[in-house]
Amino acid sequence: MPRLGLRGIDAGSIARAHELEAIGFLQLTLAVGEQIAWTGGFAVAA
Repeated sequence: MPRLGLRGIDAGSIARAHELEAIGFLQLTLAVGEQIAWTGGFAVAA
C-alpha cells in the first residue's frame, strides 16, 4: 500500500464521532461563508 504522508491518531471511542463530525461541519460552514479556503482545515497539536 502506498504511503500518503498521513498519520492516523486515536481520537477515542466511536461515541466521540459526533464531535469529530461537528469539526467537519464547522470547516464546511466557514468555507461556504468564505471565512476560510475550501482547502483549509484543522490540525491536532500536542
